[in-house]
Amino acid sequence: AEFEPSPSMTQIAVSMLTPPAGHRMLHISPIDQFAPRQVGPAGVGYPSWSPDEKQIAVEIKDGSSTHAGVIDVATGSLRQLTKERGHTWVRSWSPDGRRVAVAALRDGRWTLRWIDVATGKQHALTAPEAPGVYLRYPEWSPKGDRVVFERGAIRGNIWTIAIGGE
Repeated sequence: AEFEPSPSMTQIAVSMLTPPAGHRMLHISPIDQFAPRQVGPAGVGYPSWSPDEKQIAVEIKDGSSTHAGVIDVATGSLRQLTKERGHTWVRSWSPDGRRVAVAALRDGRWTLRWIDVATGKQHALTAPEAPGVYLRYPEWSPKGDRVVFERGAIRGNIWTIAIGGE
């Protein structure tokens, strides 16, 4: 399960695999008295609350791809923001609540982007990385003037082993 407390620490969003089919479902609950209410359809997870707590950004599982979406907390309705093949991993909201920072994998290359929640317009924060380099966890600064993130590289090692005679 993934969980995310709201900015006011009064609510929690919990995404968990539910039996019998193991579909990911998102629930929200007050923190002081656990009373989960399902929001959105099956297949959404990795919740991120908007600063005003009226929306939750989520990842939508769609076959071998993941997309960004936004759930209205009051109605539980989901609006999908991306449709491109690949992965869009939602992470955090801009302080003004207008954009969501994501790590996006397209054609085998990672970038960081922001997505305007109202229009779905995307803006690249980084150029596509080389194959084998990944970007994760973009987090807006409180002023909204920076995004901190993880950048890593998958590296291999070459080993040898002596083959003895028989």
